[in-house]
Amino acid sequence: MKINIECDSLTVNNTFSLEENGLIALLEKYNNHGVVEFADVVGSNDLKAAAGVLKKLVKRNVFNINETNENDSLVINIINDSSKKELKLVNISPNQKIHLCYQLNEAKVKSIQARSNDSKSFKLNLVNICFENYTERKLPITEVNSQEDFLKFMYSITPFETILSHGKKLTRRDFDQVFELLVNYDFDLAVINFAIDYAINTSVYHNLSYDFVIVLLDSWKKHKITDVNGAIELITLQKQAGISKGSKYVAPSYDEPVMAATDQVSIKNLFAEDDSFE
Repeated sequence: MKINIECDSLTVNNTFSLEENGLIALLEKYNNHGVVEFADVVGSNDLKAAAGVLKKLVKRNVFNINETNENDSLVINIINDSSKKELKLVNISPNQKIHLCYQLNEAKVKSIQARSNDSKSFKLNLVNICFENYTERKLPITEVNSQEDFLKFMYSITPFETILSHGKKLTRRDFDQVFELLVNYDFDLAVINFAIDYAINTSVYHNLSYDFVIVLLDSWKKHKITDVNGAIELITLQKQAGISKGSKYVAPSYDEPVMAATDQVSIKNLFAEDDSFE
């Protein structure tokens, strides 16, 4: 059995039993890390007892659970307060961003550290181990029909999920390049997501150029952009600058290499392919 924990909050309560608070603490450790084996969370010898405690916490209204079947495996989805509070990945430290995006847990960290003796080998092992063990989670939004939907989507996913939302397959290069983006740019994940999404949407063949993502992020850093709304507004001003001579807003330029068509976008594009925001 596998579990997918997507809770707004999981906190211990002094009115709960030791077993209940212990399970809450274990679930919090894996919260928003995607689908994981239940045995990895509670231990293979404690599955039956932990399942019983899980049911008790549902009765206490700590969270709700629903069952799905993914890749012929039972997945228990654990969620709470989703109607009251939207998940928004903001103000996260660089280490937390890497921890979240690369689905790091104690076992992965130990494996990476055991094989690494410097920063270069650490990154190499992080990329290889996390790429080989990456698990896709169910995205919080499956359709984007408005700018509001788009903003919510950007603020609730990771750069890897942004790539996946376009029907693409993740590669080791994605894990390598996203690491550099997270380390080198002090943006919320949503801004990096938008740069990736925009680079794909504006590409003739819907390819992802990390060179163009860097051009965008450098431009936004220069103009002191702090959120996705600011990036959208700047792009709009830069497009208008093409008409108004002498404007200080100059759109970042990038010559895309000529490549054969590859993947097609699976989620309905919010923006038209002529780059106009409507």
